[in-house]
Amino acid sequence: SVTALCEDRDGHLWIGTQQDGLFELIGETAGHYTKARGLLDDSVTSLATDSQGFIWIGTKAGLNLATGRDFRALTTREGLSDSLVSGVHVARSGTVWITTRAGMCQFVNGRLVQYAFQTDSQGRSPEYLGAYEDRRGNLWAFGDTYLINLATEKRFNYFRGTEAASVRIWS
Repeated sequence: SVTALCEDRDGHLWIGTQQDGLFELIGETAGHYTKARGLLDDSVTSLATDSQGFIWIGTKAGLNLATGRDFRALTTREGLSDSLVSGVHVARSGTVWITTRAGMCQFVNGRLVQYAFQTDSQGRSPEYLGAYEDRRGNLWAFGDTYLINLATEKRFNYFRGTEAASVRIWS
């Protein structure tokens, strides 16, 4: 199952899968990367590319950074808030935002820095599923049933419903 897609600056399509690792499609040729080739886990949860052409790979066991030569591993030892990465977002400002089951961090000056905020979650779970920086520089975070504008530190909306799957925010 495909879980994430990303196109790099060279036009290569990166394809994350649920259990078969990462594929890089270059024209008609596909490269295949797995734990055996340097990924932290064969379950890819998210993908993003930055202005340097690096590929950020969220997995269930941490974060990989593909630099063109190898895969750099970033885990809880390096400051990741949890091993399960739910999302990676590279903002227009260049900031890389990483969300996990336990919180959110950003990649600053070559290292992971925690980004704490209060969700006041009324939802089923305090999971941090994703982050997004809009064109005005406002940072948004969303979880299972909440959306927060972190620039104002206030909840934008709360979604309620009787069927859990129908009200969950996914992206």
